[in-house]
Amino acid sequence: MKKAPHWIRPLLWTGGSINSLLALFFILLPHTSHSLFFGGIGYLTPQAISLWGILLLALGLGYMVVATNVLDNTIVLLMGLLANLLVAAVLPAFAGGQFWASLAGPFWSLLSLLWSATLVYVLYQIARVRLMPQPLGAGYDEPLSRTLSRFRTHRGKSLLQLSNEQPALVVFLKQFDSPLCREALEDLHHQRSAIENRGAQLVLVHLNEEELAADALQRFELSDVHRISDPSGIMYHAFGLERDKPGNVLSWKMRIKALLANLLDRQDAAHLKSDSLQIPAAFLISKGAIVSSYRHQYDAERPDYRKLASPQAA
Repeated sequence: MKKAPHWIRPLLWTGGSINSLLALFFILLPHTSHSLFFGGIGYLTPQAISLWGILLLALGLGYMVVATNVLDNTIVLLMGLLANLLVAAVLPAFAGGQFWASLAGPFWSLLSLLWSATLVYVLYQIARVRLMPQPLGAGYDEPLSRTLSRFRTHRGKSLLQLSNEQPALVVFLKQFDSPLCREALEDLHHQRSAIENRGAQLVLVHLNEEELAADALQRFELSDVHRISDPSGIMYHAFGLERDKPGNVLSWKMRIKALLANLLDRQDAAHLKSDSLQIPAAFLISKGAIVSSYRHQYDAERPDYRKLASPQAA
């Protein structure tokens, strides 16, 4: 489950409480507020202070509501940001030459700007959390043998059964619409005969729903290969596969490659549901045990699957 930084919630509770208390004071005691908080400056009337209090009360209650679920209702934070920027801009414009006559005007403008900067940082942190992929299979632990026997291919056979029949080269893929996944499938298409001549059978594990797999693999003449759909990433987690660093996936080279691929082939983009940071890998499994493996240091690597499936490895 995605969680926002722990400091945001108390910050919004505090900001909402202060806003609400000030708002009640402005609304109930506008004349006292005029002299106490604004130095009696002439361009701010008690009526204007009461209206400001109503706005502060709405925003204060809104901040406290957002604090109960930080990742939702961020429209309130955007409204608060806009309101504070307007206050910081309107006060000097409305006061004209009187703005510097009292410290109250610059103080409230500066306070509005500081709170605006805080809200911008909060919104930035929330956006980072929202864009962060949900960890796949996190918190799900079971013995590898259980995983091998429980997960079945689209033909109804478990990995344990397949590995008892003959060594199985299990290739964990990224999402099908990834250009890096297409490179891997292209390599497997060209190396398939050599892999099978070495006595290994090919098994593909993918992150997409099964209905997308047949079309994606048909293009590389791999639709008849045993495949397992694992959109929750449980098998990836069971095999100890981690996720890549965002900086590598989002580098300029990866961006250009992904953009060109999607421009040439867009049909899968709308179905993207998996974790683009998931590192791929390949394992040779024989009789329920991992004989050899290739774990990518970074996901753009293109291993020689034929070498991994060689009789010496088994």
